[in-house]
Amino acid sequence: MKVLHVIWDLGQGGAQRYLVDLLKEHQYDIHSRILVLTEPGPLSTDAEKVCDRIDYLYMSGGKDFISFIQIIRFLHAVECSVIHSHSNNILFNIALHFQSRPVIYTEHGGRLLEGALADRSIYRFLYRPITRFIAISRYMGNVMQRQNPAIKDRIAIIYN
Repeated sequence: MKVLHVIWDLGQGGAQRYLVDLLKEHQYDIHSRILVLTEPGPLSTDAEKVCDRIDYLYMSGGKDFISFIQIIRFLHAVECSVIHSHSNNILFNIALHFQSRPVIYTEHGGRLLEGALADRSIYRFLYRPITRFIAISRYMGNVMQRQNPAIKDRIAIIYN
């Protein structure tokens, strides 16, 4: 199986550590590739050791519309069975509507917990192409379900 993991950056955050640990756990039975929407970070070296390839888009911000075309082209060109997103970037989520593979999204908390109207809107409307949602705790699963009741049956809780 080939999995494309997508993340905003490879800094020292919880989502980044989660991704590297997940790749370590499955490095011998799953072919993994990472699309980093920004640039290399402190965990890039660790990630390189446990995946097949890392691609960087060098987006300058969450609304770098020039990168939108790059994301669409990348998703059409990359060979993978599943896309596993660890990023709630608005442009990336829109780009998911233009491809047909199954998408898994792990909600790590972050902006969704802040409850801003824009983030709730993204969560409700732009996550429609997501096949399965992963919550990292029961609490996070409850928040996800409260923000978007339509996804209740697509949420799985997998603890860090």
